Amino acid sequence: MKTRINSKVANGFSLFEVLMAVAIIGILVSIVVPVLSGSNQYAAERDRRNAQEMTAVCMAAQAAGLNFVVPGDLAGTVRNILAGGAPSTGVFSGQGFRATGLQEADAMRALSYLQINGSALQYTGAGSL
Repeated sequence: MKTRINSKVANGFSLFEVLMAVAIIGILVSIVVPVLSGSNQYAAERDRRNAQEMTAVCMAAQAAGLNFVVPGDLAGTVRNILAGGAPSTGVFSGQGFRATGLQEADAMRALSYLQINGSALQYTGAGSL
């Protein structure tokens, strides 16, 4: 007596395997997409904060009698703020004014949120994104 063994080998994936792969890909995409889409928003928020900090330092220095503003030269004004300075006379004599912890590259990215109005540095809040 001969015994016949019917061996069918399935070529391909089962429905369960395909559904599991789609589910895993969906979970990974749901994690990655918010992280990637938020990076531009984070950079813009960081640049706005840096612009606000530089404006505050510049205004405080002007109130103490130290002028960082270079009329018509926004980049020069920012470089002056980064270099810092101290008034030589008045109540704040010898007191240092500068944007601490701010690198020049970060400060230059914040230029789109700043403008010079007369002899004052102003934060516009509306950069050119």
